[in-house]
Amino acid sequence: MRQPLLHDADVVLAAPAQLWSRQDGRLSAPVDGLFVSDVRVLSRLDLTVAGSDVEHVRTDRRGATGIAFTALLRGLDAEQGADPRVRLDRVRTVDPTGLTEVLTITSGRDVPVEVGLTLRLAADLAPMPLVKAGGTRPSARFAVDGRTAS
Repeated sequence: MRQPLLHDADVVLAAPAQLWSRQDGRLSAPVDGLFVSDVRVLSRLDLTVAGSDVEHVRTDRRGATGIAFTALLRGLDAEQGADPRVRLDRVRTVDPTGLTEVLTITSGRDVPVEVGLTLRLAADLAPMPLVKAGGTRPSARFAVDGRTAS
């Protein structure tokens, strides 16, 4: 196993919690995830929007504990012009106990826009030394609203 590269990771933290992600907000690299007390409690966080690609356009740091991501949702705009009118803003804040993420969809269209969001989460509960060495564990199973997910 090789230690993952960290040069392109965004990190927000409020000890003992820290969140490592890509610049567009994805948790996709081997080191990414939410760590609390040196255990990765969230190893995957994927957001998809039905009917549209999520096109990352901006990342803004909000101090040590927060970060914001802005994306365009061109597929939800009836006009396919140069200036998309539907935007997704994601604001993440880390506190010592974990993570809060607020999603806001803003539309400049003249009609209401229906949006289908899917959020996929996974937790491998890997200790930080294992992650630093490039290792992983199988994702843990958990229940959401009474349904078992993986």
